[in-house]
Amino acid sequence: MAFGLLGMVAWLGVCVVWGAAVLGFLSSNSVPQPSSHALLIAIVGVMCTPMIAAFGLAVFVPLLLFQRLAFTAVFVAGTVIVNLLLMAIALSLFDAVPSSRFIKDITPLLFGFCVTLSVFATASQWITSKSLRPQMKVASAPRHVSIRDLMGLMFATALIFGIARFAFREVSVGADFYIAIGFGIATAVIISTMVKTIIPFNAIPIDGNRKPATRSGRNFRIALHLLAAGTVAAATTFAWALWIEVRFVLWPLRWNQVVEMAALAAASVFNAALMLASVSVGLFWIRRCGWTIQSSRQTTARGEAGSSVEPSVVAYAETDSARSTAETDKSA
Repeated sequence: MAFGLLGMVAWLGVCVVWGAAVLGFLSSNSVPQPSSHALLIAIVGVMCTPMIAAFGLAVFVPLLLFQRLAFTAVFVAGTVIVNLLLMAIALSLFDAVPSSRFIKDITPLLFGFCVTLSVFATASQWITSKSLRPQMKVASAPRHVSIRDLMGLMFATALIFGIARFAFREVSVGADFYIAIGFGIATAVIISTMVKTIIPFNAIPIDGNRKPATRSGRNFRIALHLLAAGTVAAATTFAWALWIEVRFVLWPLRWNQVVEMAALAAASVFNAALMLASVSVGLFWIRRCGWTIQSSRQTTARGEAGSSVEPSVVAYAETDSARSTAETDKSA
C-alpha cells in the first residue's frame, strides 16, 4: 500500500513543480497574452490540468481504500497541505508570482475542490460497496462501515473544517469557489470512471451459466468509459472557457465567433486528453503495485456475503492476485 500511495504523492509533486515551472517561464520571458482565447485555454490546460488530475487522485483514491476513514482523511489533508507548501516554494524558486498572494488566492478554491472530491469518494464507496485493496491475494469480502468509522470520519471532518474556518475567516465566498466545486464534481466523475476502466476486479461473482465477456466486449466497454470520461472533461473545460469569456455567447452569433467557439471546442478536447493521460499515470502505477477492486456484494449461491465461494461460481480477473486466489482454492 505504501508504494502505491507514495507513487501518487510523488506524481502530485511532479505536477505541482511542472505547473510552477510553466508559469515561471511565461512570467520571466514576458510572453504576451495570446490573441486567441482557445490558445490561452490550451496553455492554461498544459499548466494546470496535470495538477488538477494529480490533486484529484491524491484525494479521491485514498478514500476508496479498505482503511479507517479517519486515517485516510488525515492522510489526504496532510498530502494536500504538503503539496500546497511545495507549490509556494516552487513559485518562489521560479520567480513566477508572489507566492504568498498566490497561495492566499488558491487555498479556498483548493479547499472546495478537495472537499467535493472527498464527499464523492466516500459516498461512492458506501453506495457501491466497492473498495480498493492493495496486493489483494485472498478474495475476502470487505467489512461494512461501523459506528467507529463514522465517529472517526466526523472527528476528522470537524477538525479539518475548524482549521479551514480559522484560516479563511477573512475570505469571502465568490463565484470562483463554486467553479472549483464544479471542477471537483467533474474530476470525481472522471476518476471514478477511470478507476473502473484501469483497475481490475479481484474476483467477480457471476452466474455459472453466464458466458464470460469476450475481448471485443471488454474493448467496447473500455472505449465507452474513456468516451464518457473524456466527454465530461471536455464539456467542463468548454463551459469554464465560455464563463470567463462571455462575448462568445452573444446572440446572434457572427462567423468569427463560430470559428472561435470551434477552436475552443478543440482546446477543450486537448485539455480532456491531458486530463485522462494524467489520471492514467497514477492509476497505472497503483495497478502495477497490485491494487485491485473488490466488492462486499460477493455472495455464494446461498446468499451469504463474505463466505467461501466455489470455484465454479466465481470468475476471477486476469491479475496476479486473482490467479493466486484461484491456486489457493484449488490446493484447498
